[in-house]
Amino acid sequence: NNARIETASGTWHATAGLLNAHIGVEPASTRGDPGRLASFSAGAEAIALPSAVKSPLGPNIASLSLDGALNGKTPAARDPAHWAESWRDDGGSVEISRLAVVWGPLGIAATATLALDDQLQPMGSGNAKVAGYLPALDKLAAGGMLTKSAATAAKAVLSLMAGTAEGDEPSPVEVPLTLQYRTLSMRQVPLLRFPELDWPPR
Repeated sequence: NNARIETASGTWHATAGLLNAHIGVEPASTRGDPGRLASFSAGAEAIALPSAVKSPLGPNIASLSLDGALNGKTPAARDPAHWAESWRDDGGSVEISRLAVVWGPLGIAATATLALDDQLQPMGSGNAKVAGYLPALDKLAAGGMLTKSAATAAKAVLSLMAGTAEGDEPSPVEVPLTLQYRTLSMRQVPLLRFPELDWPPR
């Protein structure tokens, strides 16, 4: 309870009213699934982000939970880039069995499978159930996280897919998501462009 995470230099910190995490690694000799390296889970509530993080969705995440597994073979390489390259070439993947986030008006429950592409950048696909997307997209566009055209296109697609709940508010909608070439897309509508994952020099 009341966890605090900060850099060694103390230049930034984040706090959470409740935080728990677990990582389970089984020796290869006893591993039930020969393709599974580890499983992991984490959950947090009342997260206050570092002051340096300026998000259009606000400085606080109400709740965040994650469950998944790291699949593949354990590479012999110690260099991070070589390790990632070997892991990818042997069919390594990250399986997200559950991701749930409530951040500002946005609520997401998702599953996904991720891997690395030929440039060692994350790629994958998944499905998400999204609530509160209209005000969230407006905030993301106003904050420069999305272009106005991307927000407008996403709102149109989501509104068409959603029914109408009580009070004429759009009901939560399930959508397919893809991540390719550092771009997160929904039904071929580009949403976000992520920065390049910069691996240490080999």
